[in-house]
Amino acid sequence: MAENLAYLPLVSSSSEGSDIDPHYYVYNYRGASVTEASAADEYKTYGVLYNWQASMDACPEGWHLPTDEEWKELEVALGMRLVEADHRGSRGTNEGSKLAGDVDLWQDGNLEYDDTFGESRFTAIPAGYRSRSGYFSWIGYGTHFWTSTENDDVSAWRRTINYLDTRVGRDTLQKRNGISCLLYTSDAADEEDSVDLGGRRII
Repeated sequence: MAENLAYLPLVSSSSEGSDIDPHYYVYNYRGASVTEASAADEYKTYGVLYNWQASMDACPEGWHLPTDEEWKELEVALGMRLVEADHRGSRGTNEGSKLAGDVDLWQDGNLEYDDTFGESRFTAIPAGYRSRSGYFSWIGYGTHFWTSTENDDVSAWRRTINYLDTRVGRDTLQKRNGISCLLYTSDAADEEDSVDLGGRRII
C-alpha cells in the first residue's frame, strides 16, 4: 500500500456526520470545496477519512473493503496466532509494526522502535480520525481502518495501529466516525502499487 485511499467525490464539513449517508473528510478541513480540500497538505499526505458508508462506496470495480475475517487472515499471515485473532483490543506481537511505514510521520514510540517496522511494505500511516462529535484528532499518533463487517445498525468492526503499541487493535466503532480504509482484490492487477499479503492484494 503506497498511500492511504484518497478518493474524494465530495467533501463534508467536520460538523456533518451520519451513520447512514456517506461523508468524506480531509483532516482539519472544514469547508465544502473538493478543490480546496484536495490541495491541503493533509490530503496529499494522509488521504481521505471516510465514515463507514463512504468507505463502502469508495471501492472501484474489482476491489472491495475487506471483511473482519479478511483482516484476520492478513494478521495471521503476518504472524499473529489464530487463537488471538478473534479477540478484541490489542492482539498479537509486532503485526502493527510490520504494517506501519513512513517512519518520519509517526511520533516516537514502541511501534517504530520494533525491528520489524515497515517489514510488510503495507505502509500504514498515522492519519488520525474525525470523531463522531465532529473534531479531528490523533494525526501523527495513530490510524484506524474500517472493515465491511457490521456490528449492528450503527457500528462496524475496525482495526487500529498506534504509536505506543506494536500490536493491532480490533474493536467496533460508530459508523459516523471518519477513518481510513484500504481495499482488497483477488486479482493480480496493479501489482506495482499493491502488496500481496494473506493470499490477496491490497492497496
